[in-house]
Amino acid sequence: MGRHLNEPLFAHPSVLNKDDCDADVDVEAKLKSRELQEANFNRQCRSLTELPVGTPVRIQDQANKDWDTKAVVTDHVGPRSYQLKTDDGSLLRRNRLHIKASAECDAPAEADAQSAIDPPAIDQPLQPSATAVDPPPPPRRSTRVTREPQRLEYL
Repeated sequence: MGRHLNEPLFAHPSVLNKDDCDADVDVEAKLKSRELQEANFNRQCRSLTELPVGTPVRIQDQANKDWDTKAVVTDHVGPRSYQLKTDDGSLLRRNRLHIKASAECDAPAEADAQSAIDPPAIDQPLQPSATAVDPPPPPRRSTRVTREPQRLEYL
């Protein structure tokens, strides 16, 4: 009848004989196919660098996808997972995909503190820079003559 029956009692003896097929060839073909699929899938992926402990980072907000939460890496938990401590003191565990290394560090704060200690001298006049830029010209206006339509003219 051309279809396989679920009942083994009615199966043809040729179907039950598994010596005809090469099981090793099938396994090797499946492994090769799986390797090709994996290579094609991973063709455009990139590996992310590991973040050392103490690195300032930004965390992606899961609701609106913004990178606005500041944190510091406290521990490397898993292959792509990190323990983070945010500015408000909470501990979070996030995947590396949701963490971006930040260039923020304590150096700008120290520079601001230093500038507050040593303000610039007031007795020296400010000199204009040599590359002063002229203000932009006013926008051009059209010189086309505009007339009111005749249909608006009444007696």
